[in-house]
Amino acid sequence: MRRAPFLPSVWETLGTSQKFLGRLKQKAGFPCDHRSASVRIERYAVESIPRGRITAGRINPP
Repeated sequence: MRRAPFLPSVWETLGTSQKFLGRLKQKAGFPCDHRSASVRIERYAVESIPRGRITAGRINPP
């Protein structure tokens, strides 16, 4: 089984679903135009936690 996770921030750099899926396939070791009926795609969410101290609703760098 091959896996190729991307963080959601990668989507912002690629722009289109075709580019995103192509890069995922390449990361998993397949050509970007690879097609297969047995591919399983999973989706997940992340929460970004800023670095530094949060005071009075502001983030101060570490």
